[in-house]
Amino acid sequence: MRTAGVPDADDVAAYYDVMGPLLQLVWGDNFHFGYWDDDQDTSDLAEATDRLTRVVAERLAPRPGDRVLDLGCGVGVPALRLAALTGATVLGISYNRRQVDEASDRARAAGAQGRVRFAYADAMALPYPDASFDAVFALESFVHLDRPRALRECVRVLRPGGRIVLTDMLLRGEIAPELRSGVEHGLAVQRLAPFPTADYYRDLADEEGLVVEELTDLSDHTRLTVHRIADSVTRHRREIEERYGDQARAIAAAMRSPLQLMPEFGYQLLLARRPFATGPSAV
Repeated sequence: MRTAGVPDADDVAAYYDVMGPLLQLVWGDNFHFGYWDDDQDTSDLAEATDRLTRVVAERLAPRPGDRVLDLGCGVGVPALRLAALTGATVLGISYNRRQVDEASDRARAAGAQGRVRFAYADAMALPYPDASFDAVFALESFVHLDRPRALRECVRVLRPGGRIVLTDMLLRGEIAPELRSGVEHGLAVQRLAPFPTADYYRDLADEEGLVVEELTDLSDHTRLTVHRIADSVTRHRREIEERYGDQARAIAAAMRSPLQLMPEFGYQLLLARRPFATGPSAV
């Protein structure tokens, strides 16, 4: 199974070189969606994104001392948070060197270098031995990747019995033809791969020999993210224009796009387990 339209890794890294500071300005230090209880939840974006990290930590459920891989670590906030919540040892990787440097600085500032570290690595060709991690999580990083290749690498480095949790966008229905070109343009500008369906992930997990324990549509709990980011873009409009020029204004416009509020688009969480080997060759 191949993913069409996957952005080039160097292009994604360059995108975050340019847009990373803008994302931190309008989104905060967690580059992922937030989780709200319902539409009346008044939590701000920082609280809601931290809540989604906690949701992922609860599903992953690593034990103290377990070795966890954070695939696409951003500037390190989720990895540090998961380590603090669970006592696990976390390695976060990114293909963007600036993010790795900033995340490493955060680990030093927190006095967490012994339990959390960060490295420059390609998620689709991980430089780690087979079965070297007890758990893997990926917060929206698969939107930038060839999903089959990335999941195959996750499974390879995951020990038998280990869990993987990933969150990703969700295509919940057909896109009207008159809107399709706008959607495809928005994905290209933001260096995103096409959005997958829930059935896609079930099939992909099955292909890679994973046991799916949960595949949940979290759209009703995450949709406020788009509104909160749009409000933040509006509040910071002048600073965005002064600091980042035309390119950032185009990205800011995409971040406020009503397309992301269409019911055809959503958000999903996958929890899966690598089974223990069975049969004569099992140890």
